Amino acid sequence: MSWIRWAITIIAFPIGGWIAFQLVGPVSDARTAAAAAAIAGAVIGLAQGLALGGRRGVRWGLATLVSMTAGVTLSTALTGASVEIPALGLTGLITGSLVGALQALTLHRGRRVSAAWTATVAGTWALAWMISANVIAVNIDSGFVTFGLSGALLVTVVTTIVLRRILGPVPTRQTAEIGTSSEAVGVDGT
Repeated sequence: MSWIRWAITIIAFPIGGWIAFQLVGPVSDARTAAAAAAIAGAVIGLAQGLALGGRRGVRWGLATLVSMTAGVTLSTALTGASVEIPALGLTGLITGSLVGALQALTLHRGRRVSAAWTATVAGTWALAWMISANVIAVNIDSGFVTFGLSGALLVTVVTTIVLRRILGPVPTRQTAEIGTSSEAVGVDGT
């Protein structure tokens, strides 16, 4: 996985949230939560899916859209769309858990990796909401569906490191050529 392509996805969070806010307005109930989360989830899922590329990217994007919609809707029902910091942390934890769990299914790396990815996304999304709430405290009452750029920075940095560890680096052209030429030579050098 290219860490540069993944790092660029940082802007998907505030852009997705802004588009959702412009089209739906503030998250105030389950209906607005579902609509806003679907829009933001589509933007975030598209950006991350493009960063991953291929069929995995398509599955990842769809998983992000569906799970973010479900997570934000559920957390809004549980918190009453509260913008208090503990409620925002719970929103991040619930939504991040669902997003991480569905994204993990697209990785096909087993239970331990799925659990690690789910915990990573859940934890970073909860912290991201708390960070953003303290950075944009003046506007947090507006009912945004996503955390801001400050929270997205944390999420993107941590998920870049973890996902790179899970998927491994993208083979470079030189690495691919070395692998091909060593296969042609054989084990004994002949």
